[in-house]
Amino acid sequence: MIQSTADAFIGLENPTHEEWSRWHEEMLAERARTNLPAYDDSTAWSDATFRQYFLFMYDASFFADGRYRTAELVAELRARFGRIDEIVLWHAYPRLGFDARTQFDFYRQMPGGLARLRAEVSDVLHAHGVRVVVDYNPWDAGSLDELAEIVLALDADAVMLDTMTDVPSRLVGAVSAKKRGVVFMPELSMKIEELALARQSWAQFQDMGEGPSIRRHRWLAPRHRPFVIARWDLSRKRDVVSSFFEGSGLVIWENVFGSYNAYSRQDRKLIAETGAVFDRYGDLFVRGTFLPLVPTGIVGLDANRFEDGTRSITTFRNRTDRALGFTAREACFAFWERREISPGDVVTIAPYGTEALVTGDAVGAALEHFDRVSRTADVDLPPVDPPRIQPPPRITHASTTRAAMIEIPGGPFHMRITHPRRECGCWDHPWGSPHTETIAHDADVMLQAYAIRAGLVTNEEFLAFVRASGYRPSDPARFLEAARDAPPGAPVTHVSLADARAFASFEGHRLPTEAEWQRAGLATPLWELTESEWTDGHTRFVMLRGGSPLPKTPSEWHAPRGLQPIESHAKYILLADALDRSAAISFRTVRVNAADRPS
Repeated sequence: MIQSTADAFIGLENPTHEEWSRWHEEMLAERARTNLPAYDDSTAWSDATFRQYFLFMYDASFFADGRYRTAELVAELRARFGRIDEIVLWHAYPRLGFDARTQFDFYRQMPGGLARLRAEVSDVLHAHGVRVVVDYNPWDAGSLDELAEIVLALDADAVMLDTMTDVPSRLVGAVSAKKRGVVFMPELSMKIEELALARQSWAQFQDMGEGPSIRRHRWLAPRHRPFVIARWDLSRKRDVVSSFFEGSGLVIWENVFGSYNAYSRQDRKLIAETGAVFDRYGDLFVRGTFLPLVPTGIVGLDANRFEDGTRSITTFRNRTDRALGFTAREACFAFWERREISPGDVVTIAPYGTEALVTGDAVGAALEHFDRVSRTADVDLPPVDPPRIQPPPRITHASTTRAAMIEIPGGPFHMRITHPRRECGCWDHPWGSPHTETIAHDADVMLQAYAIRAGLVTNEEFLAFVRASGYRPSDPARFLEAARDAPPGAPVTHVSLADARAFASFEGHRLPTEAEWQRAGLATPLWELTESEWTDGHTRFVMLRGGSPLPKTPSEWHAPRGLQPIESHAKYILLADALDRSAAISFRTVRVNAADRPS
């Protein structure tokens, strides 16, 4: 009887050849009983994908200085990691919920809209041999027809099904009516019967059991491609080895929704090296005969063999914390030892490491490629700094406002902030896990005397500023979008951080710091910009205060809704003014102490 978990088949620890043969026959029978239909030829491109990069589209490596850096990014990724086969364009979460925009609005409102995304991102990725994956969030609003339109507009090759374990036939029908050959990829473990509709999936949060094991879906559907991922692991070695060992895919994910989890030099090198083996022998892993968990004669050392009658590749996984020596049974080439092996030679597999033994192939060119990508990846990269606050703009002239102001005396102030962590983390808690816990910030601040605007800046006040100053944003998309139809005295919305700063500067003011805002305690049911802009060099964000005018939703993944406590804030990730302008975000200004104003 085959031992298994919900996600894996468990092999035999150090079996004899006879014991393994009986187990293998049972495994073949299990696959035959499952009897999954063959995948459609239109999605056969998936067979050549072993590396998926998860691109958080707010990362400065992708969009900076008003332009998409698509070609440069692909070159940078391939230098760091070797092969890159597909890229997930993650666009909305954790921004969803701050206002009423839906997931598909965020694709439409990316700089330049869908047309520019297609021309400067999708088309460039395709020209570099990289497939395009878009995201679908079932917990947010938006129809399946809209999803299909996004797939068509961006010429996407696959759809990432966030939080899903299945592939609904309605979803497949809507997308396939617009474009054939699209692959569907659930994030979470699927039922076996769903494998017929999902040629790819994510392999995360899985129970692989104790001892030798292989993923259930990898065995039952050899042309299915699980992508292994553990987003919060500091070392990715386990995932790299596990995915390579069984010929599965690997998700490379650095910017986790605004929390940056960089790969170590050792992990990048191993990713590049294992990818180089896939470059040469990918067809063996996909179409070769898969002999799982073959005997090695050593406890803690697992092996899979893939063969096509002429060539073979045997991959190893060392599950122990010590080096293990495998005695070769045939002439072969060992990639990590970089040498020809004769029968009886001992091949050493590093602790928790891997090896690949190849027979029936001249490996010269493959080894040169292996060494080249290994050397390219095996370099130190600049460390990623923790988030740091940006200095506030300098006030250049005395206040000119006639707005009602509330005088706040200076003095010491203890600022304590508490809020849910969320997966995007925060400025002094940059890690996004566990996302449901409450985190706290404490800061002792010496405040100078200041005056804070009693109410939010209105549309009339902002329009008067535009007329008086001649202000024109560099990107006018969605600028003051609601001003024309807003009732008199309504707070201004659809302004970016740059727009708000320009208004404040013209008045001889600035935005309030978080401490100034919290000390004044003037919360309104709109989110308010503060002079609290942060960056870690990859993600830029501003802290919002106040709250949302929208009702709460049943999804835990949306940003907080409703009026929030004075002692709370929310991280709002920035990309470009057009996208950052929101119907639910306004601002107020402060006038600083006379000693801080220019004479």
